[in-house]
Amino acid sequence: MIYAASDIQVTVVESPSAFQECIFLSLKGRGNKFYQNQLLVGNIYRGPSSKQDNDNELFKLLSDIQQKYNIPKLIVGDFNFSNIKWYDTDGSGVSASCSNLSDNELKSVSALH
Repeated sequence: MIYAASDIQVTVVESPSAFQECIFLSLKGRGNKFYQNQLLVGNIYRGPSSKQDNDNELFKLLSDIQQKYNIPKLIVGDFNFSNIKWYDTDGSGVSASCSNLSDNELKSVSALH
């Protein structure tokens, strides 16, 4: 569930990807200078038994969103890649420990960078 205050304009963003277990919203404030910037918010669920075709659609979706929307993005959810270990990189972002990851897990890390 995503809750947005009534003074935030919310638009559902349609995606050409066949990946279905997600929602993307474009958020933009109305009239308040603090909220004038846009933000793209995505919520994704990738089931733990997701098949390769479904994963490929997820990676395509993430690539399409990155290329199409030149605004800040916040993507949250449950990707169910339990072997990926994320860590802070000196306050300037995050990276993943990529040793012993499957090819599919490596594709996921690449799609999110």
